Amino acid sequence: MDNFFLDSIWDEEDIFWDLIAGDVSGNADNTVSVLNRSAFRSYVRDREQTMVSSSSSVNVNKRMLNLLRKIWEEKKNALAPEKERCRQHMMKERTRRMKQKQSYLALHSLLPFATKNDKNSIVEKAVDQIGKLDEYKKELERRMNVLEAKSATDYDKIMTGTKI
Repeated sequence: MDNFFLDSIWDEEDIFWDLIAGDVSGNADNTVSVLNRSAFRSYVRDREQTMVSSSSSVNVNKRMLNLLRKIWEEKKNALAPEKERCRQHMMKERTRRMKQKQSYLALHSLLPFATKNDKNSIVEKAVDQIGKLDEYKKELERRMNVLEAKSATDYDKIMTGTKI
């Protein structure tokens, strides 16, 4: 009985290998004329496969590079508004500093000649000058009040007819 089982397997082996190998020779019929029988089928490109994946003809490395470039462009485009905001902030800050410098230069030109050109000296000297000008203004207002009072008494004397 053991011999019968082995004989039946050897007889079915040819059919088994023909079913697994399929059409290796490229013939339309299912006959296989392969000396070295293998469990692997030869690679035959199907029309459906080419329709589904047209990029399969491109090298895997090139496809990966294209994918990474695409992702990089998307990230770069996503960061573009933030970079633009940073650039605008930088330009606004630059114009603010330029205006501040012009203001310091204008203030320096109003101060006495011996004033240093650094910001701290300009501000200190400006504070001193404003204090002096305020004192001078108070002195002038006091003189004006004295003159007005004197002129008012003189006017009253003229109107009343008394001698000055």
